[in-house]
Amino acid sequence: MASLVINKLIYNGKNYSFESPELGNGLVFVIGPNGTGKTTFSSLIYFGLGGNPSQFREDAKSKQAEIVNDSENYVELHIQINGKGCLVRRFFERNIAIVKQEGEAETKTLPIIRREADDYIYSDWLLEKLELDNAIINLGSAEWKLNITDYFRLIYQNQQILERTVFKEPDSINFITDSSQNRKAIFELLLGKHNSDYYEARGEHRTALLKKKPKKLELES
Repeated sequence: MASLVINKLIYNGKNYSFESPELGNGLVFVIGPNGTGKTTFSSLIYFGLGGNPSQFREDAKSKQAEIVNDSENYVELHIQINGKGCLVRRFFERNIAIVKQEGEAETKTLPIIRREADDYIYSDWLLEKLELDNAIINLGSAEWKLNITDYFRLIYQNQQILERTVFKEPDSINFITDSSQNRKAIFELLLGKHNSDYYEARGEHRTALLKKKPKKLELES
């Protein structure tokens, strides 16, 4: 498994902007009184890595008004993955992220939310760089592809250090995302190699089925 280091956070919008100092490669503590932006700071990092913090949503009860009401805004992260520098820029209210890794000539523009026609999204890029399995989970007739925010359910936490919050709530809660089967798969894949071959085979099977479908329709016609 690769390492992920956050070196700098930048927020830019029409009304507000912020640039953090260089954070370095060691353990970083963000300390300050209530209301000084600690939660917003960590949530902006989470947003830049593909998450959807509730306070950045228009319909949230406790929304971050300065960000929600801003326009032309984006988060930029300067990160290191496996020692290689990467620049990530994710826009608010737009389904895209721009990524560029040190040593690669190409700058990629990737969708955040997976639509039916999207074979490769921002989450896939992050998982690939971090050497994490992009597993397929089945629950009844439903199918779910793990993404980077599923893994963050064991990493990105709120201030309540309780047993029931070992897994943070998923960004989108439904009977699959918060199922015991989904939680078990996240634990297995993040903490070890148990069943990784099985999940990899499931992914290859799904890819083969997607390729088969148009060919089958073509043959039948």
